[in-house]
Amino acid sequence: MSDDPKGLRRLKFMPSRIPALDAVEVFVPDGAAPDAELEELQSRTGQSRWHPVQGGHRVLILYERGAYNAERFSLVKGAWDHQHCSRCRARIESMTLCWVTESGEYVLLDEKCHTELFSAEPARSIENDFVSVRGPVERFGDDLVIRIPLEQGGEELAPSAGRTGEIKEGCLCVIIKPRLAERLRIREGSLVIVDNRSGKFTITRSEENDRLVH
Repeated sequence: MSDDPKGLRRLKFMPSRIPALDAVEVFVPDGAAPDAELEELQSRTGQSRWHPVQGGHRVLILYERGAYNAERFSLVKGAWDHQHCSRCRARIESMTLCWVTESGEYVLLDEKCHTELFSAEPARSIENDFVSVRGPVERFGDDLVIRIPLEQGGEELAPSAGRTGEIKEGCLCVIIKPRLAERLRIREGSLVIVDNRSGKFTITRSEENDRLVH
């Protein structure tokens, strides 16, 4: 699909700014074969990055939910600090405008590829203050909560969140009401997309939940 322009044009994309995400880190020595524990962690999201270092590789695995061996793996906040365009593989820094599919197969395009595929002047259809971020639902006491760091989109989303949002410890915190959680079929650890399209604070369920391995 990534090298099929006609196939890409049949997909529907929406603008997004993806924040830095968490990753688990482990050192894998040269010559060591991936073991069951490492492979299971990678299978949850299907995304890992192997960085050569002296004597082996520093491996980062995108982390979204679930238990892991804390004696072997380290959780590094914000370590997954960029994405790659599905079409040209260009690096996309966190919170940079990009385009993601609205549903179905997950495809991410940088602004250059989206322009080449769909329009000579795509900026005309983008609201300058539009922000869309993706992240996990957390539980604090009896509440399901979304926490969006201010520097990763929370500041821009705060005005549209209104009374439903509260600034705490550098994050925009929004409590998800039980009725909304039931309607969206989300729980602790579920991935959601938050945006301010048309000035309204909107929470939707990410379809990546259906692709995660439980």
